[in-house]
Amino acid sequence: MDSSLKPEFWNKLNYLLTVGYKEDVIKSFKDYCLDEVFDEDSIIDDLDDVLDSSIIEHLQGIYNWNDKKLNDFFLKLRQALDIDPKPPKPKEEQKNHNNGFHRKPSNKPMPKPLYVSAHHIDYNLTQEELNDNKDIYFKQCARLLPLDQRTGDEALLRVLAIGRKNHTPLLQNIADTYSRIRINQYLNDKRSDLKESQFSLNYDYFKKLKRRNEKKNAEYLQSALQSFHKRICPKIQFTSLVKINDKIEDYFEYVSATIKFVHNVVEQQDALPPFQIDFWIIPKNVKSGMKFETDKFNEDISDSEEDPEDDDDDDDDEYDDAEHDLEITNTKLAEETIGDIEARLKTEDLTYDNHTVEYNSPQRNNNGGRRFERELDKKCKDFWRKRQDEIKKEFNRKYNEKYMEPDSTGAHKTRICIVIDRRKPKDDKDKDGSSMSMKNGHSSQNGKNNAPMKKTWDDRMYIYSPPNNCNTVDDEHVPESFFNASKECILPGKGYNNGKREEFEEKMKFNGNGNYNGENMTDLEVGLPIGGYQFTLSFHVESQDDIKAYMFYQGWIARFFPQDMIEIWPLWFDESKENKAFINNQKKWKPRMNELQKMLTDDQFQLWYKDSTQRDDLLKKY
Repeated sequence: MDSSLKPEFWNKLNYLLTVGYKEDVIKSFKDYCLDEVFDEDSIIDDLDDVLDSSIIEHLQGIYNWNDKKLNDFFLKLRQALDIDPKPPKPKEEQKNHNNGFHRKPSNKPMPKPLYVSAHHIDYNLTQEELNDNKDIYFKQCARLLPLDQRTGDEALLRVLAIGRKNHTPLLQNIADTYSRIRINQYLNDKRSDLKESQFSLNYDYFKKLKRRNEKKNAEYLQSALQSFHKRICPKIQFTSLVKINDKIEDYFEYVSATIKFVHNVVEQQDALPPFQIDFWIIPKNVKSGMKFETDKFNEDISDSEEDPEDDDDDDDDEYDDAEHDLEITNTKLAEETIGDIEARLKTEDLTYDNHTVEYNSPQRNNNGGRRFERELDKKCKDFWRKRQDEIKKEFNRKYNEKYMEPDSTGAHKTRICIVIDRRKPKDDKDKDGSSMSMKNGHSSQNGKNNAPMKKTWDDRMYIYSPPNNCNTVDDEHVPESFFNASKECILPGKGYNNGKREEFEEKMKFNGNGNYNGENMTDLEVGLPIGGYQFTLSFHVESQDDIKAYMFYQGWIARFFPQDMIEIWPLWFDESKENKAFINNQKKWKPRMNELQKMLTDDQFQLWYKDSTQRDDLLKKY
């Protein structure tokens, strides 16, 4: 069989000499393959997964590489053998327009990333490495790290750089671990609310760092954790004076279908990661009987986190302030702030589709079930293809070169937004035939926010590509860039102008009150509470085994797992009879929950969580 390994195949290995590896490594690789009588197909199959590769295991036994070096060699070897595309040369990069959509990738799935153990993170960082990473983060996370806030937060920037150096989302791992421990602790004891300072004192990983005389590194991580909630969104709150007046069961169906859709398109290789989907469900109504002040409406309820040295009284004061800001929200103002979604998309000339949701249609007397899965699958794939066709036409217009489709759907390196609008349309009638009051395309209840409102209208689904400054995923993207895109814009207002609003305002006469000629100019993003109408799930898809989801509610953030639909969501919803009945009737959701937990896969974080906490309570089993 070794005769099938022709000189042309061996010559490919010379690529390794250009990327830092010596001839002895190539010789060890060749000797092993010949001894095992591998042919070319056997070698390629063996290199599908770094953790299951006998070749990699053999070479590791010889050279004893650390995790970073081993992962690097695995990737370079796949590139040498043309399993994965090689990085473009400088001249090729100049031609690589549209984020490389015209470059055809390998038809094989990307290799599974090698897990970097929490206890093998290399915290050494040169000033040059720090500066290089700062430049990358300033470019990709301009919203999270604006120009006027780039000094005085060295711990955050250092932790981001260390994570990138180690090929692991270090800051996210720490923040997500804190989020899950805090949630689990609250579910066990409703009187508790774990603060960052308390978490840092008891976190097993921080304790081990200190025992290894790495106290400074633990302090960097603790400081970066606090900055995470300042820069992105405050952590979720477990109590709220604003309640979603809607059916949890419909939200469960919508989100379950989206989880399954994301999982399936990646597993079946219909969509090539990375890509991002922000899925926003606008509630039918929000209950609030509180007075409001319009100038406080869109304030972030937690602009500053507590200092780790503050006492418990200060922590309580901050939480009281958060509740105060919630009390002043007004649902009518919130609804009008969103306004007419289609009008917003048209004024900013965004590519979009608009559909009536059929699965739960009161007009069709549908029984629901899992029908939305089929709706979402078809309509989302149709939109991806529509968007790809537009890119293809634009590419062919500009360049005399064949456009190469990256995947069958066009999802690769894109960000799309999906909005389910459950608000009452303006032309819908009450039972007595009278229309509800109307502003900006949707009805409002004139302050009767706590009155029951039976839903007799269909939901609308909008699928669209957000503005050009936040609708793609860079080739060499940092994981925090997903957050940056969601914080930049989820629904633009009139004159957003791809993030260059000042240019629009210079051209137009702006009256300064948030409207221009009656058109809504409020730019919406996941960090705005919108009076309780902000309910977004953001899916960050890196690979089949690296799918993260985050929930944003009222401007708060938490890492999302399917169990949260049953354990956390009821805290934010109206305690109606039908909501209680759904939660208590386990037959409606329990058989699907364990399946959903497996579909939202993030192997790296599951290993990190167990490794760094010595706990096994990340996912609840039903």
